[in-house]
Amino acid sequence: MKEKNRTCPICYGSIEEGVTIFTVKAGDCILVLENVPASLCSVCGEKWFSDAVVKKIEEIASSVKTSNIRFEVRTFSAA
Repeated sequence: MKEKNRTCPICYGSIEEGVTIFTVKAGDCILVLENVPASLCSVCGEKWFSDAVVKKIEEIASSVKTSNIRFEVRTFSAA
């Protein structure tokens, strides 16, 4: 979703680039990622992530899944 003037397929609101919070249960850990880049609907709040962002989220979740941490908050970094 990189073209301009995109429309949400759910509510027909405007889709804009921004950042969001993503929460996932990874093993016994609840992981909260802040500042995750996403395409966001300005009306219903639906979120879409690029393949690269999803891959990075999966890497981060995998790393905390094997830890003994029960709850972790991280700032998303593509690097």
